[in-house]
Amino acid sequence: MMTVAALCSVIFMPILGKLNDNIDSRFIVPLAFVSRACLTVAFQNLQKPDDWRSYLVLSSMVVATVVQNISVDAIYLKIMNKEIRGMLTGVTCMFSQFGTLAFTLVAGGAYDTVGPKAPFALIGFLDSVFVVLFCIVWCNEKKW
Repeated sequence: MMTVAALCSVIFMPILGKLNDNIDSRFIVPLAFVSRACLTVAFQNLQKPDDWRSYLVLSSMVVATVVQNISVDAIYLKIMNKEIRGMLTGVTCMFSQFGTLAFTLVAGGAYDTVGPKAPFALIGFLDSVFVVLFCIVWCNEKKW
């Protein structure tokens, strides 16, 4: 299943990168997070892991994650001064790894105590919180 998801990601990465160059980040970033939030809800409601729907939803979820990464990285690369771009990209990757570690620990505990669907609910919840915060910042940006 992950092989199909990885192949879809590899196929779509250049296309998604080009879209990020041409579409306003204020549109594509929340769309990517809303998409993944909806897909995690769909994934947690699947009954059979070997069904074609599982392949479709998982592949779409991985592609939505790639869209998130590319769109956020594109914002950084557009606004960062070239003298500090490498260092800040490294710091961003470092905090991303800390976030992955923290999520893995929390999601593993949720899996053990709540159930196998809990990590997906957590991803959907966190993506939804991000979209709300993004919209708040975007609305307040217009007032500045």
